[in-house]
Amino acid sequence: MLSEDDLIRTFATAAAHLEDGGIFITGPDYYLDNFSGPRVEYCTRSEGALELTYVEYAYDPDPSDTIMEIIFSFFIREQGRLRIEHDRHITGLFRRASWVKLMKKAGFRVEPRMITAGGVSHELLVGTLSKAP
Repeated sequence: MLSEDDLIRTFATAAAHLEDGGIFITGPDYYLDNFSGPRVEYCTRSEGALELTYVEYAYDPDPSDTIMEIIFSFFIREQGRLRIEHDRHITGLFRRASWVKLMKKAGFRVEPRMITAGGVSHELLVGTLSKAP
């Protein structure tokens, strides 16, 4: 989703698949309001002979648009052998108010909810569909 048009189409599609009172939950990784990049996140997990180190590099190459870039690197060590994989994502970066406004435009009543996983807090936007006028 690279534009607000993409967002509203996504929310409208979700609304079309839900009954009145249905729930749509989204959790944007970043908001334009508070994104300061570049940002680097990483972690390592292992189980038995398998170890994975994940590195995420997120940056906004042009702050005047709604697009950001995220580069993922995966270091996979299995039975002593290392394999490295990379992935590049081009994604949207929107103001929080835009997410809420467009969800409401699609017919959702929006309630933010905070969750904590792995010691990290993250906001979810919980939308309840109201098809009544």
